[in-house]
Amino acid sequence: YKLTRRISDCLDSEPQKVILIHLEDDEKLKRFQKANAAWAKGKCNSFFSCKEYLEYCPVNTDKGTGAQYLVKLLNIPHTSTVAIGDEQNDIPMIQSAHIGIAMKNGIDDIKKAADYVTENDNNHDAIAEVIEKFIL
Repeated sequence: YKLTRRISDCLDSEPQKVILIHLEDDEKLKRFQKANAAWAKGKCNSFFSCKEYLEYCPVNTDKGTGAQYLVKLLNIPHTSTVAIGDEQNDIPMIQSAHIGIAMKNGIDDIKKAADYVTENDNNHDAIAEVIEKFIL
């Protein structure tokens, strides 16, 4: 690791993702995100991939656009798509799928966005539950 006052001094090219990590106080990350919302608007997306990781990436870059790209590239019918998530960064992906699924132990926002919430959590066969219920 290298400490620097300006991150741009350490870059050879434009970053595709920046992750801010704070293992002790996730509220600081929430305050940082809120304080920088006006600056980020139209430039980049910010979201949490877990409570300790605040991520920034280029606008129109998220798991939803990635999933849509793969569906088109692989010529998969939209009605054959299922996406499963548990965190804020998964919301665009489950919204882009035909069936969007949230893990039982996922955050409330993803449960609200989902078509289905698993009965099991990700440590107790939730993926098997989804495969049996929606794919087999």
